[in-house]
Amino acid sequence: MNTMNKAEQAFWDILATGVAPSVASVRAKLDGKGSHKQIQEAVKSCWETLGQDIAYFRRNPDIPNEILSMAHEIWFTARKLSGKSLEEGASND
Repeated sequence: MNTMNKAEQAFWDILATGVAPSVASVRAKLDGKGSHKQIQEAVKSCWETLGQDIAYFRRNPDIPNEILSMAHEIWFTARKLSGKSLEEGASND
């Protein structure tokens, strides 16, 4: 898994604990590994994604929570699998 994917995973893991992720907290979760720039880009991207998701769901409040939970799980799994696919593809070169 590349730094960007690891940083994004760390972001979501930290957020799931109820703490607002920052570049510093993501870097700490990665044991200080990864470039500051890549981690910063990943954190910015995750915050933008979260903001877009919240805006969408605020505009569509009639979507049942069960559907939202399933959609979130599918999206999360797809992102994890896409990171693995990218990693596997790079190792096959």
